[in-house]
Amino acid sequence: MNIKNIIQASANIVRITELQKGNVVKYVDSETVYFAIVIDLLYDGEKSFVELLMVDSDYWSGVSLKRKLLTDTKDHAVFPVNPEEFKKHISEIEESVIKKIQEKRAELAKLESSWSFAKNVIDGKEVAYVLSTPKVELSMVEVASQ
Repeated sequence: MNIKNIIQASANIVRITELQKGNVVKYVDSETVYFAIVIDLLYDGEKSFVELLMVDSDYWSGVSLKRKLLTDTKDHAVFPVNPEEFKKHISEIEESVIKKIQEKRAELAKLESSWSFAKNVIDGKEVAYVLSTPKVELSMVEVASQ
Protein backbone atom coordinates (compact mmCIF):
# COMPACT_ATOMS: atom_id res chain seq x y z
CA MET A 1 0.00 0.00 0.00
CA ASN A 2 1.42 3.36 -1.03
CA ILE A 3 0.27 6.33 1.11
CA LYS A 4 1.34 9.86 0.33
CA ASN A 5 0.79 12.88 2.55
CA ILE A 6 0.31 16.10 0.69
CA ILE A 7 0.44 19.26 2.74
CA GLN A 8 -0.25 22.54 1.13
CA ALA A 9 1.70 25.23 2.98
CA SER A 10 -0.45 28.16 1.94
CA ALA A 11 -3.26 29.21 -0.27
CA ASN A 12 -3.47 32.58 -1.94
CA ILE A 13 -6.90 33.86 -2.70
CA VAL A 14 -7.16 37.14 -4.50
CA ARG A 15 -10.42 38.96 -4.90
CA ILE A 16 -10.23 42.19 -6.74
CA THR A 17 -12.75 44.76 -5.66
CA GLU A 18 -13.10 48.26 -6.94
CA LEU A 19 -12.54 50.62 -4.04
CA GLN A 20 -13.62 54.22 -4.10
CA LYS A 21 -13.23 57.07 -1.65
CA GLY A 22 -16.00 56.89 0.92
CA ASN A 23 -16.50 53.12 0.75
CA VAL A 24 -17.11 51.41 4.08
CA VAL A 25 -15.09 48.23 4.60
CA LYS A 26 -14.12 45.79 7.32
CA TYR A 27 -10.40 45.54 7.91
CA VAL A 28 -9.07 42.48 9.74
CA ASP A 29 -5.81 43.05 11.61
CA SER A 30 -4.58 39.86 13.32
CA GLU A 31 -7.31 39.32 15.94
CA THR A 32 -9.31 42.52 15.56
CA VAL A 33 -11.99 43.52 13.07
CA TYR A 34 -12.37 47.22 12.36
CA PHE A 35 -14.96 49.10 10.39
CA ALA A 36 -13.15 51.57 8.17
CA ILE A 37 -13.89 54.26 5.62
CA VAL A 38 -11.69 54.62 2.54
CA ILE A 39 -10.21 58.12 2.70
CA ASP A 40 -7.87 58.05 -0.26
CA LEU A 41 -6.46 55.80 -2.96
CA LEU A 42 -2.92 56.57 -4.05
CA TYR A 43 -0.91 55.19 -6.95
CA ASP A 44 2.40 56.57 -8.19
CA GLY A 45 2.84 54.26 -11.16
CA GLU A 46 4.76 51.69 -9.14
CA LYS A 47 3.30 51.49 -5.67
CA SER A 48 -0.26 51.69 -4.50
CA PHE A 49 -1.65 52.77 -1.15
CA VAL A 50 -5.08 52.78 0.46
CA GLU A 51 -5.67 55.21 3.30
CA LEU A 52 -8.35 54.14 5.78
CA LEU A 53 -10.04 55.91 8.67
CA MET A 54 -10.57 53.06 11.11
CA VAL A 55 -13.36 53.13 13.67
CA ASP A 56 -11.91 51.53 16.78
CA SER A 57 -14.97 50.88 18.91
CA ASP A 58 -15.28 49.64 22.41
CA TYR A 59 -18.68 49.25 24.00
CA TRP A 60 -17.22 50.31 27.36
CA SER A 61 -15.10 53.31 26.47
CA GLY A 62 -16.61 54.61 23.27
CA VAL A 63 -15.16 55.31 19.86
CA SER A 64 -11.76 56.39 18.67
CA LEU A 65 -10.67 57.03 15.11
CA LYS A 66 -7.26 56.23 13.69
CA ARG A 67 -5.70 56.36 10.27
CA LYS A 68 -4.16 53.32 8.62
CA LEU A 69 -2.15 53.24 5.43
CA LEU A 70 -2.27 49.97 3.53
CA THR A 71 0.65 49.30 1.19
CA ASP A 72 1.08 46.85 -1.62
CA THR A 73 4.11 45.27 0.09
CA LYS A 74 1.95 43.33 2.55
CA ASP A 75 -1.23 41.29 2.27
CA HIS A 76 -4.32 42.83 3.82
CA ALA A 77 -7.75 41.44 4.62
CA VAL A 78 -10.36 43.99 3.53
CA PHE A 79 -14.01 43.05 3.07
CA PRO A 80 -16.97 45.00 1.70
CA VAL A 81 -19.63 46.14 4.17
CA ASN A 82 -23.28 46.87 3.71
CA PRO A 83 -23.94 50.49 4.80
CA GLU A 84 -26.86 49.29 6.95
CA GLU A 85 -24.51 46.99 8.88
CA PHE A 86 -22.19 49.94 9.53
CA LYS A 87 -25.09 52.16 10.68
CA LYS A 88 -26.32 49.43 13.04
CA HIS A 89 -22.83 49.02 14.50
CA ILE A 90 -22.46 52.77 15.06
CA SER A 91 -25.93 53.08 16.63
CA GLU A 92 -25.10 50.29 19.12
CA ILE A 93 -21.93 52.14 20.09
CA GLU A 94 -23.88 55.39 20.37
CA GLU A 95 -26.35 53.80 22.81
CA SER A 96 -23.48 52.46 24.89
CA VAL A 97 -21.68 55.82 24.95
CA ILE A 98 -24.86 57.74 25.89
CA LYS A 99 -25.48 55.32 28.78
CA LYS A 100 -21.88 55.75 29.95
CA ILE A 101 -22.21 59.57 29.77
CA GLN A 102 -25.37 59.47 31.90
CA GLU A 103 -23.62 57.27 34.49
CA LYS A 104 -20.65 59.65 34.62
CA ARG A 105 -22.94 62.70 34.96
CA ALA A 106 -24.67 61.09 37.96
CA GLU A 107 -21.28 60.24 39.46
CA LEU A 108 -20.09 63.82 38.88
CA ALA A 109 -23.23 65.30 40.49
CA LYS A 110 -22.69 63.13 43.58
CA LEU A 111 -19.05 64.20 43.77
CA GLU A 112 -19.95 67.90 43.40
CA SER A 113 -22.58 67.60 46.13
CA SER A 114 -20.18 65.95 48.58
CA TRP A 115 -17.49 68.53 47.80
CA SER A 116 -19.96 71.38 48.35
CA PHE A 117 -20.87 69.99 51.77
CA ALA A 118 -17.21 69.46 52.69
CA LYS A 119 -16.35 73.00 51.58
CA ASN A 120 -19.15 74.42 53.76
CA VAL A 121 -17.84 72.44 56.73
CA ILE A 122 -14.30 73.70 56.07
CA ASP A 123 -15.51 77.29 55.73
CA GLY A 124 -17.43 76.93 58.99
CA LYS A 125 -20.89 77.41 57.46
CA GLU A 126 -22.21 73.96 58.41
CA VAL A 127 -20.57 74.09 61.82
CA ALA A 128 -22.10 77.54 62.50
CA TYR A 129 -25.54 76.16 61.58
CA VAL A 130 -25.12 73.18 63.91
CA LEU A 131 -23.82 75.39 66.73
CA SER A 132 -26.61 77.95 66.28
CA THR A 133 -29.36 75.33 66.55
CA PRO A 134 -31.05 75.62 69.99
CA LYS A 135 -30.33 72.69 72.26
CA VAL A 136 -32.98 71.22 74.47
CA GLU A 137 -32.03 69.01 77.37
CA LEU A 138 -34.43 66.19 78.11
CA SER A 139 -34.45 63.82 81.03
CA MET A 140 -34.50 60.06 80.48
CA VAL A 141 -38.17 59.99 81.43
CA GLU A 142 -39.02 62.64 78.83
CA VAL A 143 -37.02 60.79 76.13
CA ALA A 144 -38.75 57.50 76.98
CA SER A 145 -42.17 59.12 76.79
CA GLN A 146 -41.54 60.47 73.29
